[in-house]
Amino acid sequence: MMCVLNVFLQDDFDEMKILVLTRHDDCCGPMAAAFLRDYSQKLEVVSAGIHPAENIQPLVVAAMKECLVDLSAVKPNAFGNCEQNAFDYILLIGVPADFCQIDAEKMICLNPEIEADDMDTMRLLRD
Repeated sequence: MMCVLNVFLQDDFDEMKILVLTRHDDCCGPMAAAFLRDYSQKLEVVSAGIHPAENIQPLVVAAMKECLVDLSAVKPNAFGNCEQNAFDYILLIGVPADFCQIDAEKMICLNPEIEADDMDTMRLLRD
């Protein structure tokens, strides 16, 4: 997920609103959003899922805790609760680019979303 920062470091920005959209908002979305928020308080970052899970995966919480980021109280958010045009960028992770009906210049696609079922794989995904 650290590669996500590199995408936004290429642009100068004052304030920016970013939506991180995944399938379930229980893994990559919350991690990417947390790293982006940690990078700059000028970034307003929301993560959401097309079909949100009930909770964030426990391995995600544990992996991020190793980076001193606490996601234990974060709950997956539904994409339907987000106004697409309110964001400067939409970062799609594991979601087809044609899913969103917005200007393609505002979308950044990272595919596919990787499934991690053990801590070592989760660390690789996080890093």
